[in-house]
Order: sequence, then structure tokens, then C-alpha cells
Amino acid sequence: MNKDNKIIDILKELEKETEIPAKEIESIIDNMYDFIYDTISDIDMQDLSIQEFDATKKNFMIGGLMKLYADRKLFNFIKYKNNERE
Repeated sequence: MNKDNKIIDILKELEKETEIPAKEIESIIDNMYDFIYDTISDIDMQDLSIQEFDATKKNFMIGGLMKLYADRKLFNFIKYKNNERE
């Protein structure tokens, strides 16, 4: 993770509050995003139209923390990445 000083400060503060090492906190955060990215990347979007994508549920609930939503930018990114692999 490429971090600026504000993120580093937040990690250090969380480390003090929770007594969990900053590297472990960073890993926990990265793992959530990696899971979501991997899950979305595994979807075969080659034959999926933008209308079908719009009709698909694209929310990820991270209990007690946040709700992430996949929008058309992600659809276009995944489509582009899948086309690169071929």
C-alpha cells in the first residue's frame, strides 16, 4: 500500500488504541479490498452488457465498517483488464 503521511498517522493512532501492530492493521485493511477485487475480477464480464451490470447487485458490506459499491468505472476497468489477458 502506497501511503501518505495522513494514512500513516491513522495507522499509528489505531496501533496505540488497539495494541495491534500497524503492519497487521494495514494487512487487515488490504485483505478486505483484495477480497472484493478478487471476487469482482472472477466474474466473467466478457459477455456481460452494461445494462446487465447495472441490474446486478454490486454492494459489499463490511460489517461495522463500511459498504462498498461497484460502479461503472469498475465494470470498465475489469472489462479492460480481461481484454488485456487475451
